Amino acid sequence: MSIEKFLDDYAKQLAQLNADKLASFFTTPNLTILDQEISSWKNGEELTQTLLESLFNWYRSQGFAILSHRIVNITHLSDNIATVVVGWKLQREDQETWVYQNAYHLKRDKDIKEWKIYGIVQHLE
Repeated sequence: MSIEKFLDDYAKQLAQLNADKLASFFTTPNLTILDQEISSWKNGEELTQTLLESLFNWYRSQGFAILSHRIVNITHLSDNIATVVVGWKLQREDQETWVYQNAYHLKRDKDIKEWKIYGIVQHLE
């Protein structure tokens, strides 16, 4: 699967705010830097409960409406490792739209030969 297809599929699941489905896009251990706070998750259950479910509950409470993305840059470090910068636009109900970027650190899984996210760094555009 191409990185572009992987990210399109990821964006569709993210827009649905379904933590269980989105968890399949990640590998563990996983490292995330959001708002300059570093977090790591050792297993999928921990990642799903603490990162995804908490984040999605917060998105819902902030009026999450429509999410769109664009790939800003893809850097292949090898055939199986890449960093991708994705720009996100999150429209909220009756509130200001959020615009931000995430740098996704990807690796291609050896067994299933699909891309997985092993790290995310979020920053404002």
